[in-house]
Amino acid sequence: MIGGVRGVCEMRQARSPKQPAPVETWADLGLSGRVFADYRRAARKAGFRLARFEAIPIKGFTSLPKLPWLSRFFIFGISARLDKPR
Repeated sequence: MIGGVRGVCEMRQARSPKQPAPVETWADLGLSGRVFADYRRAARKAGFRLARFEAIPIKGFTSLPKLPWLSRFFIFGISARLDKPR
């Protein structure tokens, strides 16, 4: 990660100064350590049909998540519609 956890924490604090106590680790940020492919794999393994499963890029970085070696650093979230098997 560019800048490491400290850089991310500083950016977070600058954008949202009313955040609770400062964070020092990735876990403090609430990040699970999982990447997009992990969530897709888990949904499939659970038997769901993935009607939609798309990465939501970080604002201003819409092209970078399409590059496999950079995607994990520029995904904000996942937009998904999972259907139960019948």
